[in-house]
Amino acid sequence: MPSGQHTKAGSGRKVIPMSEKITKGTFRPERQKKIPLPDERLPVAPSYLTNEERQVFRLFVKRISSITVASMSHTEIIAKLAIREVEIRRLSKFLNKNGYNYEQKGIISRGKGENRVQEVVVLAIRTRPEVRQRHEAMKHFHSLCLEFGLTASSLGRVAAKEKKSKDDNEFADF
Repeated sequence: MPSGQHTKAGSGRKVIPMSEKITKGTFRPERQKKIPLPDERLPVAPSYLTNEERQVFRLFVKRISSITVASMSHTEIIAKLAIREVEIRRLSKFLNKNGYNYEQKGIISRGKGENRVQEVVVLAIRTRPEVRQRHEAMKHFHSLCLEFGLTASSLGRVAAKEKKSKDDNEFADF
């Protein structure tokens, strides 16, 4: 490996999409794993989702269906995607209203006996725990988006639907 270039441990070779292999002429069907076909029915929002999460669930089913196959076998993962999206919205709304930091206050006593005075002072300015919660939710949300090709960089890694051309239409000649 040339000096100055480092790779992540265990990253391995980049997986080349099947469509690219077919285009290059390097596709070898005997090496292809037998992947079970997903259920053709569209996923239905699970009953444990809130109304807002169900709306987001339906939105993601629509988006995933336009890119690749949204299947009944993907229901739980799409539900997690919807839950995380709503969680990010709620945390963002809270942080926009309350700010990203808070003041940690304490009581300081000065003097002795009858001359003793107590006052409230700011001891430190701290980051709200909601900032970290939102960050974790965003990381998880992003990883779930990658699974379905919902990011620009991951779109090429999923088996995208092919647009129907005029040649695919059996009535095109009429």
